[in-house]
Amino acid sequence: MKILFNTPLKSLAILFLTGLSLASCGGGDESVSIAPVYKIIAEKSSAEALADLDSLPGIKEAYFGFLGIGNPTPEVVESIAASSVIKIFTPDVDSVWPSLTPLEQSLGHILAKAEKDSLAFPQREYGAVVWAATQPMVMTDKALLIALNLYLGENYEGYEGWPEYIRKTLNKERLPYDLCRALIVGSYAYQQPESKENATMSRMLFEGAVTYVVAELVKDSSLAQNIGWSEDQLGWAKRKEKEIWKEMVNQSMLYNASPEVEHFLFDFAPSSTLFGMETPPRIGRMIGYNIVKSYCGNQKDVTLPFLLSPKFYNSPESFALSGYNPR
Repeated sequence: MKILFNTPLKSLAILFLTGLSLASCGGGDESVSIAPVYKIIAEKSSAEALADLDSLPGIKEAYFGFLGIGNPTPEVVESIAASSVIKIFTPDVDSVWPSLTPLEQSLGHILAKAEKDSLAFPQREYGAVVWAATQPMVMTDKALLIALNLYLGENYEGYEGWPEYIRKTLNKERLPYDLCRALIVGSYAYQQPESKENATMSRMLFEGAVTYVVAELVKDSSLAQNIGWSEDQLGWAKRKEKEIWKEMVNQSMLYNASPEVEHFLFDFAPSSTLFGMETPPRIGRMIGYNIVKSYCGNQKDVTLPFLLSPKFYNSPESFALSGYNPR
């Protein structure tokens, strides 16, 4: 019997992020340690588990803080270890993640490349957890926790009842992209433009910049996985890009401050229905990525920190300088 998540589906699209300052661990393309918090709790005595977590103060504070536990005692840890959440998800996670080494290598590559490209991610502790909440990651200024039981594959029994478009994103291949995006957005949060008329274009450039930077940081990056699509969805969007862009221009969407327009262009949903039910969600993310890619191809010495700054995505000149014109 698997645990089903009953939290409202809207929350599935949200990363629960607090204290959003991030940064890179040291240089070199090395693995970065990810503490298996769920296994520490499941396999050790409560006293030993607490001792291990005491050596990881950032993880300890983030984990128990998220669970609403201010002062974890051995009795509290023992209760968590005996819970159905730990007992059910630990073996299921181990079956998909027999080793955390590939994920540690992916994280190490992301952080090393970010440091090389002068992105400001502060050092923090990293931990792997399981819980019944629907937040895939929790981030503080000292730690980042990854809920591995939210990456067990679209056919996992515990996801029954969730819409197909959500289940398709709950796979281990997506995790490096979600992790990288969380790190970026944590340090380079979106800042609204002063003029509401520029809101949609600004958001499109920001989403495109984040997607572009993720592609630069994740090793052997897939654009489909980066955006959150299947390869079929990406192929459809590429074929229809000229038509979609023409429709956006004709409907004056580019400088439209309507929340409805932003919702259909950027939010996690079954489809971007402004362009028909076949249109994959977050179509604005792909358009933005292609604008940013075109900008970087036309301009010299573009840095990743600049692309993530309001000077780029809130500037009226950025789109003009991109030369973007799908054919």
